[in-house]
Amino acid sequence: LAALVASGGRPAPGAETPGGRGKSDGEWKSGGSFSAFYMRDESYQQIDDAATSTTTTEADVNLNQILSTLDTFVSYSSPNLKMKLRATGTLTQDFRESTSDVGALSVLYLEAYDAEQRYYGRIGRQNRSTGGVLGRFDGLLASTRLTPRFKLEGVAGSPVDSPKEVGIDTSRYFYGVSLVFGRFANAFDGDIYVIEQRAAGMIDRQAVGLELRYVEKGRSVFTAIDYDVHFGELNYALVNGSWSYGEGGTISFAADYRHSPLLFTSNALLGQTVFNLDDLRGLYTDSEIQALAIDRSAESRSVTFGVSQPISPKLSVNFDATASDVAATPASGGVPATTASGTEYYYSAQLIGSSLFKEGDIGILGLRYADTASADRWVIDINTRYPWSRELRFNPRLRLSYRESKVSDETQISIRPSIRVNYNRRGKLQYELEFGGEWLRSESSLSRDTTSGYFINLGVRRDF
Repeated sequence: LAALVASGGRPAPGAETPGGRGKSDGEWKSGGSFSAFYMRDESYQQIDDAATSTTTTEADVNLNQILSTLDTFVSYSSPNLKMKLRATGTLTQDFRESTSDVGALSVLYLEAYDAEQRYYGRIGRQNRSTGGVLGRFDGLLASTRLTPRFKLEGVAGSPVDSPKEVGIDTSRYFYGVSLVFGRFANAFDGDIYVIEQRAAGMIDRQAVGLELRYVEKGRSVFTAIDYDVHFGELNYALVNGSWSYGEGGTISFAADYRHSPLLFTSNALLGQTVFNLDDLRGLYTDSEIQALAIDRSAESRSVTFGVSQPISPKLSVNFDATASDVAATPASGGVPATTASGTEYYYSAQLIGSSLFKEGDIGILGLRYADTASADRWVIDINTRYPWSRELRFNPRLRLSYRESKVSDETQISIRPSIRVNYNRRGKLQYELEFGGEWLRSESSLSRDTTSGYFINLGVRRDF
């Protein structure tokens, strides 16, 4: 929101608007963006060992690469048919020794639907976070509208753990069906789904779920429940919402229960010496593998409560608090047990100012405190954004932190200043420079460790 205000609310270059290009009969349209960023990060570490009265120094190049990203689309629009082909990929050229260039394909799909949106289809690499699908996959999504308020969706494909994966993993695949409904009472919509995933011939995931949204002026609630029939376990359940009150005030809340990682039979591979379920079945029975999968998936819970309140036309304050815990896991299959985290607490407060010195500027003073099982940590974050002109913006930032261990006598102090400069030329060519440094000192009765370093990101983005 702070960035939107600082940009003056201008639409992104090339953004489609009602009545714009692409609306005429049989018209083709293309667009996208290309960016290239050089990134370098170096650190220098000095360790003073009190026991041996020795000092050692190390220097590391943590990052030295060019990251290029291409996001492009071609679309076709006629009175009866809409189609779009979209592709997003990256190339990382790493200049460090013993490293190689890495390509990644995040998105590559073709979608089509009729003018009345009764039928829809998308095939290729895509992302989805509804209908029981948990992220990126290679496959097919199709839907048909049954009535004005009901739509039937089907999905099938192979999960993609990383966009660096080029081929399709045929050993794992899933299929599912969703009934999408809404809008009812001008406030409710959602979906009910059934989904199954298989890996190496075994059931990896078999779940039913419900996602429900309630949205009215000043109020919204979203809830989702996923129950794994195969394991007989609640995979996750969450609810979050917000209420507006008074002149711009907002109260928000969120509650989340889930297995972490989420329940899959393939979780049984965690900590094993084999890397696929076929080989694991040579060591354990199917029922033992299912038990191992449950043992590796800890239960986690979190609750968050927040308040946002304007205190003047240019100033507002935000507060939020989170409590979370992760349960213990037992020892099994040669994997040692893990202990419960205990309840950990996170608090934050922000004072946000807008247009204090110039129209469109932003200033944020943030305070954070974390009370975890291993340490207490305090952070001060000063983040500003100043529009020098319509084309040029500066973003200075300073982060200070102090950490005190609960399991030893170690303390840690860090200082991280940085500045980002954005120059936007004629709306389609953008230059960005960010540079900064970090100084960190860790002290205990045994040693003192001082780390310093710098980083720089320099790049250009072209919209077309």
